[in-house]
Amino acid sequence: MLNTPAGRKKAPEPWPIAAVADAVVTTDDSWVITSWNRPMEELFGWAEGTVVGRDMYTVLGLDNGSGLRRDLPRALLNHGRWEGDVEGLHRDGDARPVRLSVCFLRGTEDAPAGILAVARPHPEEIDELEVGIRVDDDETHSEPGLPGLFVLHYQPEVNLEHLAVVSCEALLRWHHPGLGLLSPGGFLGEPDLAARLEALGAWTFFAACRQAAIWTADHDMRVTVNVSGQQLADRELATRVRLAMTAAGVDTGHFGVEVSADRLGIEPATTRVAMSALEEVGAVVLLDDVRSEPARDSWVGLPLAGVKLGRSLIDGVASTPERRVEVESTIAIAHDLGLWVTAEGIENPADLDCVRELGCDGAFGFLLHTPSPAREIEHQLDEPLAVRWDRVDAL
Repeated sequence: MLNTPAGRKKAPEPWPIAAVADAVVTTDDSWVITSWNRPMEELFGWAEGTVVGRDMYTVLGLDNGSGLRRDLPRALLNHGRWEGDVEGLHRDGDARPVRLSVCFLRGTEDAPAGILAVARPHPEEIDELEVGIRVDDDETHSEPGLPGLFVLHYQPEVNLEHLAVVSCEALLRWHHPGLGLLSPGGFLGEPDLAARLEALGAWTFFAACRQAAIWTADHDMRVTVNVSGQQLADRELATRVRLAMTAAGVDTGHFGVEVSADRLGIEPATTRVAMSALEEVGAVVLLDDVRSEPARDSWVGLPLAGVKLGRSLIDGVASTPERRVEVESTIAIAHDLGLWVTAEGIENPADLDCVRELGCDGAFGFLLHTPSPAREIEHQLDEPLAVRWDRVDAL
């Protein structure tokens, strides 16, 4: 048992790990398994009903003389998390090399309430023939029965005052072996994917949080993801986000969730409840794709950190006087509430100059940077934007 200051606590039941695409197991503070999701079953061969109540080290075959049972609890108590490469055992006795990430689960008062472990196969262990394609992305996810791989690409947002990257929006992409790289608009309507959206969303949270932890260790920025109306209706949404943030070790303020502005009109009560719950677990909440000037009091009381003015509102703002007035008024309403304002979909220098003049705080769009794998973004986080500004001036 871990001798935590809060004493022994069991993880709340059930933790919502069933839809998480990563292989996840939770335990109490004596390493007794309390939940075990389907990817863990596929990775190690044990069904959840056969492992709940058993010792995690024994089930995973980690009592192999490596000293992990001694070293892992020590690292948790000293640093709050542990990550390393281990060789587990499948139920049939075959070795399963995985990268194991372990951290405390947090209770309602932020005290340890159990332990979370995420097991991820090494990239070389992924069967190239099974997924149908190999891509050189930072992190990939395969869905059983579907060809290709899912990845995240990131589109940077810049601060228009200091011209530095302040945020990256994580965007889901599907590397399809026959159709190439698809954005959500090209595949989310597919019937084969309808039942998998929950799992894809959960994987997106985990992967984006892992990237946020890497980048924010050295940079003052955040990573954000979009959530759908279906996700907002999920009562476990905030807990899923907290689970992903906890597993990755992301600090409050460095991971954000974007909610489409139209959800406030379609499902206002559900959307407000979900936004409040997300803020309570430490996620930054942003209102995405604002397409028109809001009523002056419509955002009052919402747990927002910022708003993002959609492309339909921003496109052509420099050449359309009526749109310029609408954008300027929307910015003023947001600033009166202390909100950060981002201009989305910037595709020409005139519109960029205009939104800067009108007082937008940040901007992103193809003119500044296209959505790209994390490795292509990383080296630009410290780069003076003047390099990219030269490219803008040339357009």
